[in-house]
Amino acid sequence: MNVLEEFENTLLKRKEVLVSEEYDINPGIERVTEEISKQFKADKEQIVVRRIISEFGKKLFKVEAFIYNSVEDKANVEPKPREKK
Repeated sequence: MNVLEEFENTLLKRKEVLVSEEYDINPGIERVTEEISKQFKADKEQIVVRRIISEFGKKLFKVEAFIYNSVEDKANVEPKPREKK
């Protein structure tokens, strides 16, 4: 996993990363979350995958993710899912 960009956002208490990796098929959020947690030594609960970007016909996938300092910081910043009526 290659780290393309890494930015420490102290205001929101998170690290914003852009990584790239080659896969045969779309890796999915769960697999990418596991690999990011191993790469940056963070808990899976602290990671939010924003986007998985690919180009047609290529096996290179770019992943935008946020790694929060704690689960509480993640809960304070990330939007809550809407409840169905």
